[in-house]
This record gives sequence, structure tokens and C-alpha cells, in this order.
Amino acid sequence: HHKVRVATLGGLPVGQVRLEYGATPETGEVSYWIGAAHRGKGLGRQMVQRFLDRLAVRKPHVTRITARVHPENHASQRLLLACGFQACDRSALGLAPRGRDRGDWQGFVFTR
Repeated sequence: HHKVRVATLGGLPVGQVRLEYGATPETGEVSYWIGAAHRGKGLGRQMVQRFLDRLAVRKPHVTRITARVHPENHASQRLLLACGFQACDRSALGLAPRGRDRGDWQGFVFTR
């Protein structure tokens, strides 16, 4: 089960944030993308932060959110840190390889 929100600017989609609910009710994994033409403007950070703020109100029981980032995607790493995530050892997060992540992506965790 997951929740997806589309971010718009001037009525046009510019990105997306997705929360995949975890194995327990208090956990989830966030993922996101921002269109290439809209990167570097702070929109991704705003998009993720608003999503987290809304989640805190609507799903207050979700208190541990993980994320994974390609090791060379420094912008995404900075985005997560700016939104209150902390870099964390993957094994502590229980992030198994999947998709393009073969187990070498950086793990992040947000707790409240």
C-alpha cells in the first residue's frame, strides 16, 4: 500500500512524492522525483517537506520514514538532510536491494 502526491507549479506537474507503507504501521519509505527543468530551485525540498508535514497531521502514527539515494546523487542527499533525515547504515534500516538499488545506495531515516 502506498500514497502518491503530485506536485504542481502553475497547474502543471513538476514532480511526485510517494510513501510506501512499511511492514509495521509506524514505518514507511519515501521516494520522489522532480522534473529536470525544475531541479536546483528548491522545489524538491519544498515538495518533500510539505509531504512530511501533511503526513504528520493525517497519519501521525507513521513515525519512522526511510529513504534511499544513489551514492552519486548529492543533490538528493542534501534535500533529505534539509528535510530532517539523517544518513544511516542500511542494515540498521532493513533496506533490502530492489530496483536499480543493488545494495549500494545510501540509506536515510527520518523519525519524529
